[in-house]
Amino acid sequence: MKTKNMLLFIGLCFSLSSLQNARADMFDQVPEEYCSPEYYDCSAFSLKILGNYNSGHTPLLNAEEALYSGSCYMVSSTYNKDHEHFAYLYFRKNNEKIDFFGAFSFFYEENPYKKMSLEEARLLNSEPSKYQVTSSATEWRVDTNIDPPWQYFIRETELKLYVIGFWGYNDSLTCEFEKN
Repeated sequence: MKTKNMLLFIGLCFSLSSLQNARADMFDQVPEEYCSPEYYDCSAFSLKILGNYNSGHTPLLNAEEALYSGSCYMVSSTYNKDHEHFAYLYFRKNNEKIDFFGAFSFFYEENPYKKMSLEEARLLNSEPSKYQVTSSATEWRVDTNIDPPWQYFIRETELKLYVIGFWGYNDSLTCEFEKN
């Protein structure tokens, strides 16, 4: 009986490990089928943001720091996909790395971060960041290294920053930011 239970345990561990690796692969990039109905049920707002994200390029951080704020839409069964939420993202150079900071606010009537200054962002985020930006030829990527993983994929156009984020395995968001 012990041998049978041990084999069952090993099989279960192998199955969970394989499942976790399959799920982790989903976060290597924004999937092409991201807003297809069988994958995520995106709003018209999220579809527009995804289109702009797809036509964007890897952001450039030309200064020591940058602050962006804007609108986000949840792509989730938990939240209304058409409801506008708000967020800010703050990036700061740290030697050869770029630190990532930010906050999301749900159910505000207007963007509480629209008038935030770099000085205010600097004060709010004075501690070293737990998360750094990884830059590639196509985007910035931020991995939070928590379980389940939270990840952000970031691209920019001439005027705006676009973010596709994954919060765990079932929730996602799309955001459009302007520089403060």
